Amino acid sequence: MIKLLIFDFDGTVADTAGDIVAATHELFDKYDRPHVSAETIRDHIGLGLNHLISDMFPELAEDVEKAAQVSQDFISIYEQHFLKNPKVFPGLEKLLDNWPHDIAIVSNKMERFLHPTVKHLKLNRYNWLHIYGRDSLEECKPHALPLLKCCATAGLKPQEALMIGDGLPDVGSALNADMQCVAVDFGYSPTHRLVEAGAHHVIKSYDELPQVIAKIEST
Repeated sequence: MIKLLIFDFDGTVADTAGDIVAATHELFDKYDRPHVSAETIRDHIGLGLNHLISDMFPELAEDVEKAAQVSQDFISIYEQHFLKNPKVFPGLEKLLDNWPHDIAIVSNKMERFLHPTVKHLKLNRYNWLHIYGRDSLEECKPHALPLLKCCATAGLKPQEALMIGDGLPDVGSALNADMQCVAVDFGYSPTHRLVEAGAHHVIKSYDELPQVIAKIEST
């Protein structure tokens, strides 16, 4: 029986892309870089800040100190943007209102942004077992540790939990934890990429998740 739902955040719980795109373009302006499309930036969100910076500033691969400075500049800029336009994805709150078991968030977003956004969206009214960011533990996704920590707190086996996300780190973390993964197709990564990586299920909306859970529990 599934007794724990573990959600990614950006692209899964909340649509935060607009603020991330705005911050990224402001960063590019600071470094006199041409803007790239919002779709290109969205495609990088699930892989984390370091991946975004390394792809957008390839010349920094050999300059660790400069790469760290660019990352810090992005964080400083994002602090001015991150609460402007986040939105909860449709159907999530209805799902949570009717879910009788444990829930958790495991994100690769920095914890300093994660908790304020949860509060801003009034999602702090739910009893989250854990809200982990990428700097909350010694390992982050795709490592299994954050998922296993959630299971341990709930007193559950990984087979009694689901990882729900929109990025390759979500799929990798679930597989590494021996947990089933549900990919959402309204997030920031192409669904076929997540299925190819090993996602077990795909949902087009949160209305479909109870059916997926029922199917898992019947097998």
